[in-house]
Amino acid sequence: LGDAIIDQVVSLWLFKKYTQSNEGSLTKKRAALVNRDFLAMLGKKLNIINIIIIDSSVETNDDKVSDNISADVYEAIVGAIYLDGGYMNAAKFIQNTLCLSEKLADENTNYKGQLIEYCHGNNLPPPQFDIIESHGPEHNRTFTVKVCINDKEWNGIGSTKKSAEQDSAQRAIQSILRN
Repeated sequence: LGDAIIDQVVSLWLFKKYTQSNEGSLTKKRAALVNRDFLAMLGKKLNIINIIIIDSSVETNDDKVSDNISADVYEAIVGAIYLDGGYMNAAKFIQNTLCLSEKLADENTNYKGQLIEYCHGNNLPPPQFDIIESHGPEHNRTFTVKVCINDKEWNGIGSTKKSAEQDSAQRAIQSILRN
C-alpha cells in the first residue's frame, strides 16, 4: 500500500513542480525518488532502523538487510499514515521527507535508462538483461545479471534484480566510455 501511495504522491508532486518537463524527464526523476535504494537511504536518514523493534536474530549490521528493512519500514509508515490519517496526511509526510530530499536522488544513477538511451541514439539493438544466477536465502538473496548488446556482455551483482541490472548497465556504460 505504501509504495503505491508514494508513487502517486511523487508523480503528482513532480508533475506540478516541473510543468515544462517532458514525460521522459519526469519518469527519470520519479524513478530516482521511488527506487528501493533511495527509500533505504531515506529510511537511514530518518534513523528508522534504530527506532523500531527488530528480532535479535536479524543481522542489522549487514547493509543489505538494514537497507531492506529501512525501505520496507518507510513504505509501511506511509501506508499506516494513509490508513490512519488519510491521503492528505500521507502526502504531507512524503513531501516533508522524500520530496525535500530530491537533491539527494540523482537521476543520472539510472544506468539502465542511460544504456537504453545510448543504444537507441546509436542505432544499436536494445540491451538484453538476463538473470544468470541467484543464491542465498530469500531474505538475503544475491542476483547476478548479464546485459548483452550485440556480441558484448557485462555482468552485475546486486541484492535485488533491479540493483543487479543497474550494476551491469553501469559496467557496460563505463566500458563503452573507455573504448
